[in-house]
Amino acid sequence: MASGTEGIPIDASYEADGSSDTGSIFGDSSRMSLVESINNYRLENDRRYHTYRDGSYWAPHDEDALRLDVIAHHLWILTLKDKLFLAPLKNPRRVIDVGTGIGIWASDFADKFPEAEVIGTDLSPIQDVDPAPNLRFEVDDCCSEWIYPPDHFDFIHVRMLYGSVVDWPAFYKECYDHLAPGGYIEHSECNPDFYSDDGSVAEDDMFHACTVLAREAGQKFGKDLSQQENIKEMIIQAGFVDVVEELYKWPMGEWPVDQWLKDIGRWNALHWVEGLDTWLMRLLTQYLGWTPAQVRAWTTKMRAAINSRKHHAFQPVSVVYARKPL
Repeated sequence: MASGTEGIPIDASYEADGSSDTGSIFGDSSRMSLVESINNYRLENDRRYHTYRDGSYWAPHDEDALRLDVIAHHLWILTLKDKLFLAPLKNPRRVIDVGTGIGIWASDFADKFPEAEVIGTDLSPIQDVDPAPNLRFEVDDCCSEWIYPPDHFDFIHVRMLYGSVVDWPAFYKECYDHLAPGGYIEHSECNPDFYSDDGSVAEDDMFHACTVLAREAGQKFGKDLSQQENIKEMIIQAGFVDVVEELYKWPMGEWPVDQWLKDIGRWNALHWVEGLDTWLMRLLTQYLGWTPAQVRAWTTKMRAAINSRKHHAFQPVSVVYARKPL
């Protein structure tokens, strides 16, 4: 089994199987029914975007986009081997899930810790309308000044906020100020950059082009898409102690020998195949000057590259947890 820094053994039968078909792994019935009543939105290139802090986020919040939250949650559960978090928590009383999305993590945490008061915040009111008694959802912008009392939370959970924050040091300061002494922060991120251990991701292919495009789009948007690289150092700089970083690799496709990584790769490929248009449409049309037709043509080529089985690409992934000093 490969760690986040070791090379991943390649399944020799992977390329011989021909192109892969990353269709749906689960049926049409999912937790998406909870998004049927969204009030404030606007349409842009046939996609639905929230209007609270309009333009501050690059992804839509329509059915297709929110379905990706389910896939991403499953990816993280696979990665952490059925754990919701890695921090050594002991009887957390007040917990906040920052950027909760459709609220799956917050819901699961509230079920696991029924005595804890759990809050999930997001820019869009897209969560379950009937949450557990110990869970509530709030529309809030984590980049604004936090409204909670100082030293309030025992656990602050942050996941997949890449491209969402302009000033990360200011964000981590808010986390530090509102975490109780002895409490924990945990920040999990994947990196949109692609790498390979065997050189199969070359400078002239679509995976490298995707890496370059993601960095350019994030720069134009003004919010870094590659925060995964900086989490540990910034959390240390914010004053947290006992900082632990767990590194992982998310393969693109089922090419690894290891079954755990093969499963992660299968879901990651699905995540990308279903998510490319969702993630790129606003960024490329609004900030790089592409037309919607150009975006769709490019994502079609990228999906073909994902399904080609010629690449043994992976994304770096980090889970960093740390404690506020007593």
